[in-house]
Amino acid sequence: MGHWGRYTFLLVGLLIGLPTQMVQADKRAFVTGINEYVALPRLSTATNDATATAETLRSLGFAVTRIDQPGYKQFKDKWKEFLSSLKSGDTVVFYFAGHGLQIDGLNLLLLKDSPDTDGGEKAISEKSLNFHELMQQVETRQLAASLYILDACRVSPFVDTSARAKSSQLRGLAPIESLYGAFVMYSAGPDEEALDYLADPKNEHNSVYTRHLLPLLREKETSLVEIAKRVQVEVEEDSKTVAHQQRPAYFDGILGHYYLAKLESSQKRLGPAERLKGDNVIRIGAYSTHDHNCQSLPAPRVKVCAPPQYGRIVTRYETYESKVHRFGPKNCVGTMQRGVAIYYFINEEQQTSNAVEKIEVESFHWNAKTPLTLRDTYEINLATKTAKRVWSASTDSQDTYRSSRRQDHEQSGKGGGGRGWVGRSIKSGHGQ
Repeated sequence: MGHWGRYTFLLVGLLIGLPTQMVQADKRAFVTGINEYVALPRLSTATNDATATAETLRSLGFAVTRIDQPGYKQFKDKWKEFLSSLKSGDTVVFYFAGHGLQIDGLNLLLLKDSPDTDGGEKAISEKSLNFHELMQQVETRQLAASLYILDACRVSPFVDTSARAKSSQLRGLAPIESLYGAFVMYSAGPDEEALDYLADPKNEHNSVYTRHLLPLLREKETSLVEIAKRVQVEVEEDSKTVAHQQRPAYFDGILGHYYLAKLESSQKRLGPAERLKGDNVIRIGAYSTHDHNCQSLPAPRVKVCAPPQYGRIVTRYETYESKVHRFGPKNCVGTMQRGVAIYYFINEEQQTSNAVEKIEVESFHWNAKTPLTLRDTYEINLATKTAKRVWSASTDSQDTYRSSRRQDHEQSGKGGGGRGWVGRSIKSGHGQ
């Protein structure tokens, strides 16, 4: 069809109000675009979009690191240098323009030398960027806020539909849970293709999404939420002119408003062991994966199976003490683990409600020796501001199924975020 989809990842972090005698926070950006692929269809506007985005970010005061058409090793080397340059409180932008897809809920950004399906899913994932791990690498730098923008393919770039059928959910990118301090923007909605160009690749220099996004990023009085909503409308209207459906999605984990052009945010920067607190905050629990030496591995991916009725879900990478051992040969109870915590934010109109609802959570421990998915049901009590795990199950890579009903749940704290449970050992893994 010619309308090859693409991803653009933009990530921003911010620290406000540092005393002048402290180290000055910097504004840094990492920008890359890929048109030419060794084994995948060529794109038309990805590198142009990267150029335009870099120029926009420089105009907003960012120091930009630029890399075009990178292969896997080239990207990893440059990315490692970029990460080592970051300081707590820096404002950071990560932008990627190119192909992207998901495999079993894992979002991947494809680099110049990413293979096609001939080598199987393992080969694809090993030569692509794991977006979830990339986010964790940045978010653990204690940024006050972050923004991720993806202008990439929401449909598999693999032309051979039979090969696609043999893969696991290669179509499109998977939605993610909102992450504290992060604002994630997709250039298309679920199961939609983000257009590389609208009608004429020879005369169109930018993608439909980027051409609408960049002017809005420069507006000082427009928050990220307002930008996301305006881009939704404008892109959807444009795509309909070529009989295409594209409605950009976004995931808001920023509490309050964030203005990129003004570098203003009401977001509080927290240390790795601190927890989110507030009269409307309930801490459901946390998940982590560790090795046989009780050393934390990259955090598992978590998903809330259905949107809550009375609030919203926000996740956060945290450090916490493991208190419960559930799976795996090594009991690491009492050790400090790095994982992902899940919070329930009660809607303002439900602040005095006595409602109780159940939330189902899946955590996929993808880097365990035996990959395993945990499924847990929590009972959220809005009146007492507590969360209790009442049912759990697990499925390993051989689809072995185990379940249990839990009534012996740890008591949850009130107000400042209830303590759920801790412990998930797989290779091993923990939750809280």
